[in-house]
Amino acid sequence: MWSRSPIPVPSLPSSLEIEGKYEEARWIPSWSYIPMTSHACYKCQRIYRRKQALSRHLKYECGIEAQFHCPHCPHRSKLKENWRRHIALRHFHLNK
Repeated sequence: MWSRSPIPVPSLPSSLEIEGKYEEARWIPSWSYIPMTSHACYKCQRIYRRKQALSRHLKYECGIEAQFHCPHCPHRSKLKENWRRHIALRHFHLNK
């Protein structure tokens, strides 16, 4: 079995001088994803990366009663695609 040598990590100073003050340096790995923009719901404060997802949330989900009812069981869904998936996965034997 062969062993790998460790990946070198750049050494960072423990503090940085900014305008005469010393602040701790925080290293953020390059592979971490930090979204530059976010969209928050004004009703429930849920955060979405895309504006389209927030629009769907406000139109169909936030504070709205589930409008799609399963004809075979008491399951209810707020989105039609979730309702269709439920019927296809849970009641596939009834759809034949």
